[in-house]
Amino acid sequence: MRTLLAMCALVLMMAGAAGCDCGDDDDDSPRAPADDDDLPGDDDNSTDDDVSDDDTDDDTSDDDADDDIDDDADDDSDDDSDDDADDDVDDDIDDDADDDADDDIDDDADDDTGDLNEPTCEIDTPSGNFPGPWAPGDIDSLVVTITCTDDLDPTPTIHYTTDGSAPQVGGGSTTSVDSPAVVTVERSTTLRWYATDDAENESAFGTRNYGIWLWDDFEGYDPGDELGSPWFVAGDPWGGTIPTVEPRADPPGGMFLEMIDDNDSPDGPHDTYALATAEDPIPWPNEVVIRFEWGLAGGDGSRFFTYAAVGAVVYWQVILDMKNGDVLAWDNVPGAWIDCADVDEGEWYEFEIAFNHSADTYSVDIDGAATPCSGLQVLSVVSGLDEGVSVATFGDAGVTGTVMFDNVQISPP
Repeated sequence: MRTLLAMCALVLMMAGAAGCDCGDDDDDSPRAPADDDDLPGDDDNSTDDDVSDDDTDDDTSDDDADDDIDDDADDDSDDDSDDDADDDVDDDIDDDADDDADDDIDDDADDDTGDLNEPTCEIDTPSGNFPGPWAPGDIDSLVVTITCTDDLDPTPTIHYTTDGSAPQVGGGSTTSVDSPAVVTVERSTTLRWYATDDAENESAFGTRNYGIWLWDDFEGYDPGDELGSPWFVAGDPWGGTIPTVEPRADPPGGMFLEMIDDNDSPDGPHDTYALATAEDPIPWPNEVVIRFEWGLAGGDGSRFFTYAAVGAVVYWQVILDMKNGDVLAWDNVPGAWIDCADVDEGEWYEFEIAFNHSADTYSVDIDGAATPCSGLQVLSVVSGLDEGVSVATFGDAGVTGTVMFDNVQISPP
């Protein structure tokens, strides 16, 4: 501390000595002009300069500060601009996302509501009665086509049934296919259908009724099977066997109805028999054609007849017998059998019977040729009832035989 005080005193003394005007100085010459730095007020000027410098420094500092502030402001502004830009970009992205979301919503809305029109359907065959197919190929199966169209779905799905039940998606008897649907009708059928498109719009329901005349080629059975609908089969209680379906050798690969009378008994009221009967689902018009293939392997005989039923009473009309190498037809006007043709055992023959209900007459062609059995009077004049056909073993007591029967069909002429 003492050292500091001493230094301060020394400084003051030197300052006083430098500022003293000594009177003992004899030099009267003018004094040299003082430097501007020594002019009165120089200390003030110096101070001002210092102040100015300080001011300048301050100004510079202020300028720097301003610059800093401006820079900060600019930075803040830039930051704000960047933020605004970022916000704008974010907004744009958000807008784009919103637009995409809106588009998705619109697309979903279009998917849900864009297709409001149901499909429309047409069928190429009206309701009616038609012949079924027959093995020789002169009559084809009935084939109907359902075609459905839609304004957006190029192939609507068709749902149909052939058993008369209402079609439904996944239903047990419902068939579902893309349009068009091609349906083969081989039995009397009620066909019902509707269609759906991709948007699950449903068309109106449609219905057609197709009556198929009685026919059967006995395909679809396994060897030894008994006949199913529309056939009724029976064996005589005195020993006749039940008719069964068996493989056919000529032509190979086919099936036929076989009836064997193998146990004739003299104890019964008549020859034992096997019988197969089928009722036509369609009432016969005034004229029908009945076709079938028929043969007899071995002795005994066979009978083919048509009938009209009134309750439990059956009226025979057309009657043909095949036995002893002949085909015989019953003519009710003279009440006698007419010899139509000779036949060989074990051979197949094609029969065609033209039945005229209006005149109650019939004619028989065999293997495409006319026979003397033409214009014969039917046994019973009964019409407009339930009608059908029967074939049976039929012959003399004590004689056995095997009947072959195939490809039966009833149709309009």
